[in-house]
Amino acid sequence: MVKPARENPWRLTFLVFLFGASIYAALLYFDPSVLAPFPFLSIGIAEANVAPGGWKIYSSHALGVSLDYPGTFSVSTGSVRTPLSSRAAAPSSAFFAVPDSYAPGTTLSTPDSGMSVETLPAATPCSGDAFLDESIDTGSMSDHGVAYSVAKSAGSTLTDSYQETVYALEGSNPCTAIRYVIHTKNVHASASAGLKPFDTGTLLSQFDAMRRSVVLTR
Repeated sequence: MVKPARENPWRLTFLVFLFGASIYAALLYFDPSVLAPFPFLSIGIAEANVAPGGWKIYSSHALGVSLDYPGTFSVSTGSVRTPLSSRAAAPSSAFFAVPDSYAPGTTLSTPDSGMSVETLPAATPCSGDAFLDESIDTGSMSDHGVAYSVAKSAGSTLTDSYQETVYALEGSNPCTAIRYVIHTKNVHASASAGLKPFDTGTLLSQFDAMRRSVVLTR
């Protein structure tokens, strides 16, 4: 009597491993942040996959970016519309809003103050002023080896002041930019409410750290 051939257990193990690796590769393609629990695997893929303490990682296949942001900031996606940019940005945009608890008792207005990442496929060449209705200052800068086209704008009403700075990544395709938005109440208008003037220095430092963590993943 001929005995049936025994199934090789290593073959089954290999097939299970191959199936799991295929699923993980698909997840990685659509969301690079799946590497976050394994920083030793993320070397050379995206520096932003290792967030500072208390920060989170945001990755978007639609935007083609990965970046770090403070864990207390809230994230919304869709068209970004600001007081100084009446047109709606491309649907692939993300806004990181400053929380209400950030500067209580000051003139900072939340949550419409924050930082956004936006794309404008039609912007050629990629420049910061393409993201603003009207620029009051434009220029170029290099920071940590990254070249930016920078545009600034400002506006005010009797009660509110707005400042926006756009850093477009030169040569990016589609054109990708980081926008800083700071909305404050005018000191004179808010004096009766006992609000203290907001010092933007610390907030701008956080925005800068977020901008420097941006990695294009396309």
